[in-house]
Amino acid sequence: MSDLDLFSQDIAEEFLDWIDDSELYSPNDEQKRFIRRYEDRIAVLQGPPGTGKTMTLSYTLLARAYALLASQNRMRGMVVAPSNRAVNAALQEVDENLHHWKQHADDTGMSSSLDNLRLIRALGRDIEVDEDLYQETDFINYHTDDLDQMRQDLTTQTSLGAFTGAASGILVFATTSGAYKFVDEVWDSGTESCFDLLAVDEASMLPMPNILIPGASSEADAQILISGDQRQMPPVQTHDWDREDRRIVEEVAPHLSSMDFFRLFSFQDSFGMDESPEEVEVPEFQDIPIDKLAVTYRCHQVVAEFLRRLIYAQDRIKYRSEQNYTLNVRRAKRGGVRRVMNPKYPLVLIVHEEQESQQSNPYEVGIVDSLVQTVDPGEDVGVVTPHNAQRGRLRGALRDYDNADVDTVERFQGGERDMIVVSGTVSDPDYVRREADFILSPNRLNVAMSRMKKKLVLVVPRSLIDFVPSDSDQYEAARVWKRMYSIVQKEADQDPWTGTISEFTGEVPEMASDEKLEVFTVSDIEVDNGQ
Repeated sequence: MSDLDLFSQDIAEEFLDWIDDSELYSPNDEQKRFIRRYEDRIAVLQGPPGTGKTMTLSYTLLARAYALLASQNRMRGMVVAPSNRAVNAALQEVDENLHHWKQHADDTGMSSSLDNLRLIRALGRDIEVDEDLYQETDFINYHTDDLDQMRQDLTTQTSLGAFTGAASGILVFATTSGAYKFVDEVWDSGTESCFDLLAVDEASMLPMPNILIPGASSEADAQILISGDQRQMPPVQTHDWDREDRRIVEEVAPHLSSMDFFRLFSFQDSFGMDESPEEVEVPEFQDIPIDKLAVTYRCHQVVAEFLRRLIYAQDRIKYRSEQNYTLNVRRAKRGGVRRVMNPKYPLVLIVHEEQESQQSNPYEVGIVDSLVQTVDPGEDVGVVTPHNAQRGRLRGALRDYDNADVDTVERFQGGERDMIVVSGTVSDPDYVRREADFILSPNRLNVAMSRMKKKLVLVVPRSLIDFVPSDSDQYEAARVWKRMYSIVQKEADQDPWTGTISEFTGEVPEMASDEKLEVFTVSDIEVDNGQ
């Protein structure tokens, strides 16, 4: 797909050359491949955890703005994401890079075109943003700001270029609904065609119909940039698509994320058994390129190889890292805790036999508490749990540790911690079966595990690993948990530490039974390109 004649490649490359010579991070070859999709009508970026997806999108946007404005063309772009948190993350990256440009570009003899780029954060009534975090952004509330006065200043002109006043370029950042409201308030029409570029960040969390909202405000020849990772959190769906029997609805795939929808049109990607939209008939279409980032700058190299085998091998992504930092800890009194917290083990799996817990698990609270006690106060810890009840119980147990943060997977996506502890929580076999779709989700597990930088500890009931689904749709999810156990068990560098919870922590947690547990520790994983 190479019919787009919108951006001057030679001029855009000047911006990339400037980045390479500046103090900003220089993009790697995989990131540059996506940035250089100047002639593709639609381009897709899959960015696994820690691979610099948002930074890559930021450079991509600024390179296009530079190319257009240096060529004396207008720049009108819209950047959308599924949540205000995701919008702010994308905006902050662009804001910081643009500010660095304005501080240093004049010293290199570059065109000053980006000085004329205006960043706008479109806000509603109840949206609060810490404006002190941004240096180059204007904040416009489309409900409360005086847009009438702005229209008077524009006289009879209605183009977005006129709206920006002296500036010749604009990038608007908003949620999909906020984008519609912003356009509607300014032009009295939410479908005014006014954007030459549409970028979607965290597209794996955005339902496909939602992209039609900002898409309606894009020019017919606008470039569309899609950025996300289908192996992380999917969109929140209220409709039960598994029970949908209207074939004509299934054929247009409204249940797919924006990321998955565009994957349908790419010859470079394929859907696995657990995600194939069987009823969707894909029309003949020019191939949409998908660029896949593989180098993570967050995860320890041992965990990166673990995640490659477990998750990203199915996408043919050689997920890898050169990070090998170790966690600073204080010596534990008991042998089991010492084994877990030994800094030479970046990957640890604790498998326990407790089988009575549903939405909260006092047994796992006791384990987590004993681990967090040994972490140096200078290191930050994230404890991830699937249920709010367990989150509340853990927060109560860890309230005296300022360096420990407890939350659900959804709240941790996009974040990182020196040490991540995953509390599987649900151990009652009947409850596992009832909640299998939620508890066993490979996407949730991937997000939880990939927040780590130095150490990952998985605390898992054996009932989760041994679960055998009666529903074929749950087979792939259950298989991931079994494979997780298999990889760690195989790569463990010594026999597991075994004992009971009282032997591990020194006491039996309140409301828990004195059940057995095993500790598997991994200090290294040889890269296996055959898996």
